Amino acid sequence: MLTIKAPEQYLNQPDLLSQAGEHISRYGKRAFIITGQTAFEQVGGTLNASLDEQRIAHQKVTLSGYPTRRIIELFSQQAKNFTANVIIAIGGGRVCDTAKVVGDRLGLPVVAVPTIAATCAAWAAVSILYDEEGDFDAVHLNRRSPVLVLADTRVILAAPARYTHAGVLDTLAKWYETEPNHTPDVHSLTLPQMIHTARLAFDVLSRQARQAIEEGQRGVVTQAGLDTVDAIIYLAGQVGTLHDGRHFGGFAHPYYQASTRLAHTRYRLHGDKVALGLLTQFVISGIDYDSFRERVQLFEQFNLALTLEEIGISDDIDADIALLAQETFSELQRLTRLPFASGPQQIETAIRQTDRWVRQIRAAVPHHTAA
Repeated sequence: MLTIKAPEQYLNQPDLLSQAGEHISRYGKRAFIITGQTAFEQVGGTLNASLDEQRIAHQKVTLSGYPTRRIIELFSQQAKNFTANVIIAIGGGRVCDTAKVVGDRLGLPVVAVPTIAATCAAWAAVSILYDEEGDFDAVHLNRRSPVLVLADTRVILAAPARYTHAGVLDTLAKWYETEPNHTPDVHSLTLPQMIHTARLAFDVLSRQARQAIEEGQRGVVTQAGLDTVDAIIYLAGQVGTLHDGRHFGGFAHPYYQASTRLAHTRYRLHGDKVALGLLTQFVISGIDYDSFRERVQLFEQFNLALTLEEIGISDDIDADIALLAQETFSELQRLTRLPFASGPQQIETAIRQTDRWVRQIRAAVPHHTAA
């Protein structure tokens, strides 16, 4: 069985939000808006004016923490009380993930308005849920993706560069995590399509992302900027659009989910931890030092956290590494078919070697400091 979950429409252009109401009105006239405070301060005036122009009634709530079961229940009840017929998400991944579950619970269409491109959450049909403290809770499989994605590239590329840097690495991970699944014993048409799409995104970002981010920070949006946002949201989202009942995951995302158990690392972005998880995946898979160095040099272009200290592991290091290894091993049992490790000890050894190698490479080559 093949399940396809994707938006009905994806729009990507500068200054798109001034036309948002026209596009959203196709889906409903009573909009329940879930947003982050910074995101709404940035685009709320433009969006509200566009909604008012189309006579779309709207009510706003602000997500200040994590997508939790409690907040989803609260927002769902508030949207129901408002008699909403469309949910709008304005912000980053946590906002989009929350809005998607609210829409899923109420059977309402969701419109995603990403203001950063740190993940493909605006496209994907899945939501990552956390507990109240920020510890990973569950992956929620929504019945569908947002029906509409409005990606205003001027807004997205003008956001602090660390968000797009993180999105680049989260997208590169789609290739690094998916490709190892292509083994002789796997008979699937879905997997090669996932791999080819992931590789296309990888190639686009490797060529254009740095230029696009630098231009976007100056308020300039070129074709490189459009392609970069497309790669992070649309192409990365496409990798997970097709489902044939099997999970073709890798090491880095289970590593990220395990890292949320360490409260002092939660300030780091998803893409930072995925980057370090990828480097650990390379080590545990037996990569040679020269090849490892080439990948570190690629990642360094995006000012990421590539050492344990940079993701917040600097005090009780031995205990933190042991917990991270144990939790990663547990997540791997659920989320991937690949035998990355025989047990937590092998992962712990790889974590330590990854940190040593990155420090050794940085000692020999100038690098960017993680933001």
